[in-house]
Amino acid sequence: MKGCSVLLGGLLAIVTSVAFAADPDFKDYTVTSVFIGINHEPMPQEHNNPIMDNGREQAIG
Repeated sequence: MKGCSVLLGGLLAIVTSVAFAADPDFKDYTVTSVFIGINHEPMPQEHNNPIMDNGREQAIG
C-alpha cells in the first residue's frame, strides 16, 4: 500500500508541474495577413431588431 501512495504522490507532482507551465506569449501566435478591403454599409436583416440596427450603426460610425 505504501508503494501505491508513493507512486500516486509522484504522479501528482508531475501533473502539478505540467499544469503550471509558462503562459503563452502573443509572439507565439502571429497574424500573417489582415483584411484591408472596403467595408460595406450594414445590410438589412430579414428579422431585424431596431436596437441591434442602432448598435451596429454606432459601432461602424
